[in-house]
Amino acid sequence: MSKRFLICVPLVFTLAACKGNSTKYTIAPKADLHGIIFGKKVFSNKDLTSANLTDANINSVDFSGALLTSADLTRVTANKDTILKRANFDSATLTTASMLGSDFTGASLSGANLTGAKLAGSNFTQANLRGAVLSGASLDDVIMTGAVLTSANLEGANSKQNLNLSDTNLVDAILKSASLLGTNFTNASMVRADLSISFLGTSDFTGANLSDAVLAGASANPTMKMVQANLVNAKMMMVSFFGADLTNASLVGADLTGAALGSATMNGANLTQTNLTNADLRGANLTGADLRNANLTGADLRGANLTAAIMTGANFSGCDITGAVLTQAIMPDGTMYQ
Repeated sequence: MSKRFLICVPLVFTLAACKGNSTKYTIAPKADLHGIIFGKKVFSNKDLTSANLTDANINSVDFSGALLTSADLTRVTANKDTILKRANFDSATLTTASMLGSDFTGASLSGANLTGAKLAGSNFTQANLRGAVLSGASLDDVIMTGAVLTSANLEGANSKQNLNLSDTNLVDAILKSASLLGTNFTNASMVRADLSISFLGTSDFTGANLSDAVLAGASANPTMKMVQANLVNAKMMMVSFFGADLTNASLVGADLTGAALGSATMNGANLTQTNLTNADLRGANLTGADLRNANLTGADLRGANLTAAIMTGANFSGCDITGAVLTQAIMPDGTMYQ
């Protein structure tokens, strides 16, 4: 009677190469997988620590839960059928990767380098991108709801539409010179974030916490919203927020020197001790705003609506209030304007 033996072998795949030869590859730590076109494969929960996947094509591959820490995925290609849920990319390199529509839900990319990556349509919901580098990354239609991006670097990142950063942690993040048209920042935590010289288009910062953030030189379209945003002590020198909506925003102690806020809506805004030196507030709506001890030296308030505004102790030296509406406003000396 013949005997049968079960021979156990490592996880080795054979792949038909373009020239007709066959290429064998092993799924293991430090594996050399550069340039491979995998096809539809399942590598969930596999260990690919420090693997070389440069120029690989991972379209339709399932890497859910896989360990790819310190792996090199430079110029890798992925698509909407690539599954990267809960995968670990900590300290991995994904520079100039093209990962359109890929699913990174719950993945960890702490310290990962995604410089210049094309990520349009990808889903990073609840992902960990702490300290990740996304400089110059393309982020159209990317979902990052609830993601952690503390100290992440998004300098020069761009999104023409529908980037969702609602409820995201962007504390100490760098978004300098980023172009973020129509981005959803609602309820995001952006304490000390750097958005200097950025273009914010029609972005929505409703309820966001931007205390101590830097927005110097930032600009936006007239429909940009910062309703009920926390901008306490924010550095907003020379911002161009013409027509923006800052209803009920808190700008206590903020520096808006030279800011362009013409026709902005600032109803009920708290501008206590705010520096508005040489600010352009022509036609702005400041109904019910709190301007106590604010510095409006040289500010232009022509045609502004200051109905019921509180201006006790404010400095209006050299301020132009021609045509401003002051009905029931509390003037700097504490008297009500009649």
